[in-house]
Amino acid sequence: LSATATPTSPVAVYAIQVFGASDINYAITHANSQMSVLKAPLTITAENKEKNFGESNPPLTATYSGFVNGDDSASLDTPVTLATTAVQDSPTGSYPITASGAADNNYAITHFNGSLTIDRSVLTIRAGNATRLFGGANPMFSASYEGFIGGDDENVLDTPLTLPTTATSASPVGQYAITPGGATDANYTLVFVDGSLEVTPAPLTVVARNTSRAYGSANPPFAVNYEGFANDDDADDLDTRPNVTTTANRTS
Repeated sequence: LSATATPTSPVAVYAIQVFGASDINYAITHANSQMSVLKAPLTITAENKEKNFGESNPPLTATYSGFVNGDDSASLDTPVTLATTAVQDSPTGSYPITASGAADNNYAITHFNGSLTIDRSVLTIRAGNATRLFGGANPMFSASYEGFIGGDDENVLDTPLTLPTTATSASPVGQYAITPGGATDANYTLVFVDGSLEVTPAPLTVVARNTSRAYGSANPPFAVNYEGFANDDDADDLDTRPNVTTTANRTS
């Protein structure tokens, strides 16, 4: 029994030849038959991929299981097509990667899909530094953003940013943190960086009052006026009261 088919023979029908049998008691007739080489099973699976929001899609690739006789993807009559609905600005989530279209005379091909996962991109929000005088109202605070994708800006955030501080108009001179927070977004992992509010001394003018006395008399008590107190402060709130002196004496 022999056939022309070998392990590398493509899918087809091959003759099985029967010959050579003999026996003194039999008149033997040989009748040939056929052998069918069927398609080998081949599985093509789209590989799972991952990227961050705003990035270009990574190259789509596939794995193959079932090639024989040294075949590989280049041996296919029609290569596989890998596609996904995700684009560069698609929001976070999971998107199918479809494998389809591969064909070959020698393989029965089964396609399996993969998935593309889009993760959040990092967005850094920095509170801007600010300065004001003691006793004044806090200024309007601002922030800068690093990491927005495409034409995104602070207006796309799902929850807007807040910029609170513990400083009030009555807070003494010093440094106070401006702590950004509150903002959320499905496409961004938010990193907050504090800013600083510097409360500086308010200007206070101390004016000596004019006075008079007779020649030879002792100097009268001197008094002053204050211009610039904030938060209902007065002279009693000064750490050190002003000294008021003059060069005039009894004999002046």
